[in-house]
Amino acid sequence: MPDCKAIRPDGTPCRAYAIRGSDFCFFHDPRKRAAVIRAGRKGGARRAIELPEGEPLDPDRIRGIISYIIEAIASGAMDARTARALGYVLRVDNRVHETHCLEQRLGDLERIVKGLQPSQI
Repeated sequence: MPDCKAIRPDGTPCRAYAIRGSDFCFFHDPRKRAAVIRAGRKGGARRAIELPEGEPLDPDRIRGIISYIIEAIASGAMDARTARALGYVLRVDNRVHETHCLEQRLGDLERIVKGLQPSQI
């Protein structure tokens, strides 16, 4: 099969196979533009998911997950990209938790300074 004749934005040629009866692949064929747009919308709609609400992770749970990730990487059951993504999400969760705790402590200190009782921490 012949290669697509389109040139990509970076100046390199498209390496996809041309569709039958055209000099271009499906994505670069000007006659298929509407179909490409529909396919993109359909594909994007399928990827939309609703995320369940979860409980905040406590430090022991985070350490357990990190231990699992380490073992999974060492055994080859998890690739490094997935591990990095999980590590990033755990770091974000930890920062959110730390910020929340600091905001509570600051609020308690402000109430003490104003002569009010601090909330239970």
